[in-house]
Amino acid sequence: MKNKGLRYYLNASFGVGNIGFLLCRRFYDRLTDFELGIGEGILFVFILTGAAYLIYCAINKQHPLQEKSLECQKND
Repeated sequence: MKNKGLRYYLNASFGVGNIGFLLCRRFYDRLTDFELGIGEGILFVFILTGAAYLIYCAINKQHPLQEKSLECQKND
């Protein structure tokens, strides 16, 4: 993947999704069911997007934040 900004977004979406989900679960008593459902739904999409990118990187043996593959770095 060549686009540096997209790599950072996809990697950060996993962390943001997990932290946001923890906050939703922490403050579930203060949120209405609608707000909780919308928040969890959006954050679940972030988590799935980030996880899919990390799995893609693992299959292709790439570092999630670098352009070179892990095999190329070992040879350098």
